[in-house]
This record gives sequence, structure tokens and C-alpha cells, in this order.
Amino acid sequence: MDPLHSHLDPIEMTTHHLSFVLALFAVPCGSQAHCASHLPGTLLAETPEGSAPLEALFNTSVIQDILKDSKCTGIRFYTVDRTSNPNSGSLAAIGIDKDGKEINGWLGAKAYHQYSGLYGNEIGVEDLSGSRVSDGCIRYNAHDSSFAAGFSRTDVEDLLRSGCGALWLTLSETKFLMQAAIVENGKIRSMGSGSDYERMSGEPCPITCGEKPGYYLKMK
Repeated sequence: MDPLHSHLDPIEMTTHHLSFVLALFAVPCGSQAHCASHLPGTLLAETPEGSAPLEALFNTSVIQDILKDSKCTGIRFYTVDRTSNPNSGSLAAIGIDKDGKEINGWLGAKAYHQYSGLYGNEIGVEDLSGSRVSDGCIRYNAHDSSFAAGFSRTDVEDLLRSGCGALWLTLSETKFLMQAAIVENGKIRSMGSGSDYERMSGEPCPITCGEKPGYYLKMK
């Protein structure tokens, strides 16, 4: 069975070399920028049709903060905040435990991290509560089918060993690929291809969450 079209165990996230890009950048790992919750006008990449694929960046400091919880066995990403603009939309990240439940801490904690834009070499990330992310999933689902995908702790840590400074994610249809890259003068350069630089998530599960945009958010 094609792993992309099967319902996987929350932790058994298959890896392939295809298309949702978690690209890692050699950018400074200082304090994360907290900016507006919409993507900037500059596109990081374009599809042949001229519209940008959905993409997001996360500093390694943000990723490492998620991974520092000893219960964390992976990171889940949600599509959020789609509007009528085809180039809109973003992703939010949250750690998950061995049962696939989200590690959101105490009630009201802002454990979700949403990409808000690339400003030169600075990556904007906003810390949000579960209710804010749920609202973002609903907004996305009003204009497009919403998705969630997960990467195992091992896969994330393997790519972080490349020495990059951030993770870049690009959604193509239902595919989430991780790829190592660097940011120079506000532009992205791939660090290479193959298993040292790329991973593919086999878990949107279900493939389309459009009927229930809060599907994962209810798995606390």
C-alpha cells in the first residue's frame, strides 16, 4: 500500500524523497521574531502557474524548544490562515508524544508556533494557544482542504545535524518534504539532495482533513 494514502501510526511517520520541504537554513539562531500572522509579499518559490506553494520557516531555536520536552517523539504541522489570496496560508507546529497527542502544557499555554514571514534573514514565528490555531485551521478550510503532517523526532534531529539554522516546509498537494538549505541575503539555496538533506512525511492522516479542520486539535 502507498504509505501516503494509508492511515499510519502517529509515531511511524514514513520518510520518502518527494515534495513537503522542511528546508534547513543557516540563519542566526537567536531569539525568534514575533511578527504579524500573515506571510510577507515576497515569495520564496513559485509554482509553474505562478502561485506560491504553501510554505513556512522555523528557526532551530523554535524546533529545539519543542524537542526539549522528554515526552516529545515528533512534530506535527497544521495548515492555517488560508484566505481568498492563492498565495496565502501558513503552518503551525506542535510537539507530539508517543501516542500522537499534542504536548500543549498547561491550560492556555501558547505551545503552538506559527510562521509569520521571512524578513530578510529573520524568520517570524508567533506563539499561539490551541484555540487560536483551531481558528486558523477553520479559516484555512474555508478556502481550501486543510492538512496536517508529522515528522518523527529522529528525522528532524537527523536534518538538524547538517548544521542548518532553520526548517523550511513546502506543501505540494498532500506531500510534506524536508530539505536542508541556507538563507543568504534573504534568498534560499539548497544544501543538497538525498537522505542527508531531505525527508518526506507519510502522515497526512487522514489525507484530507477538510471535513474536520480541528481533527488533530481534538487529540489532546
